[in-house]
Amino acid sequence: MNATVLARPSAIDGPEALASDGSSVVFTGSAFVVRFDRYLDPRSAIRQAYCLQSDAAVVEGFEDCTAAISTSPIYDPVTRALTIYLDAPLTPEKVHTFTILSPRDGTDVGFRAMDGAFLDVTQSFSFTTGPDTDPPLGVEEPPAPPACEEIVAMLGSCATCHVVTSQTSPPEGFTVDRAGLLASIGRTAHETSVGGDADESQERPGRFGAAMPLIDDKRSAGNSYLLYKLLAYGQADDELAPGETERLRSMLVVGLPMPPPSEDPDAPRGPFTIDELTVLSRWISGGAPCN
Repeated sequence: MNATVLARPSAIDGPEALASDGSSVVFTGSAFVVRFDRYLDPRSAIRQAYCLQSDAAVVEGFEDCTAAISTSPIYDPVTRALTIYLDAPLTPEKVHTFTILSPRDGTDVGFRAMDGAFLDVTQSFSFTTGPDTDPPLGVEEPPAPPACEEIVAMLGSCATCHVVTSQTSPPEGFTVDRAGLLASIGRTAHETSVGGDADESQERPGRFGAAMPLIDDKRSAGNSYLLYKLLAYGQADDELAPGETERLRSMLVVGLPMPPPSEDPDAPRGPFTIDELTVLSRWISGGAPCN
């Protein structure tokens, strides 16, 4: 599994890849973005899998991160990006080091793909923060979550299947209205307990996806089966590793495609786009507000 690390050189510039030679200048309030070419096991996307320090110390494992700067990470499985937000601005005009960790063994912390594969190698980047701003600009913050109405409208085309009738219940017991979304928060997806590899769930309770909720109740888009169900049949970006969509389908996503394929030009819709799924991911990470 490969990764690229990006940060903003100034408050008005977009994120750029950090240079390996230490020549990058980073805005004191910039978030750091670690973008992967494979889907992460979201349990590895934690503070202990990286180290941001205001010095050039060598970090081989998290125990070496003795002066970690306080941050808050958010993982988006759609873009396979871990965005690391600063809790306070960095010291201006000072050398810092940012390290992403590959586990040294099966029990070590570090980034893992959904099938357990390690990040190829631990990577460290030195950079210098830019000057202080006048007035101070603070830190980059996560975008506000979209409104529940936007999510209901986006998923509305799925209502042809996900609706209660007098004869049938909807797939997964999931309806694409406000009540259905609320009822799905924290509720285990049926397909994750009776689908592929279900026979392994008792022997390997730590398997990725086992008993995964439809929508996570702890703001984890990476632990939300609904997103993976749509990703497995949605549009893929050019940076996704070859065969990754097939791995996602074989490891986690079972049942019929969502939405089902159709050659009818009048069908409600085709696959969900990356932009649409990013909106859904942001809604979940923002607490899935639907009150």
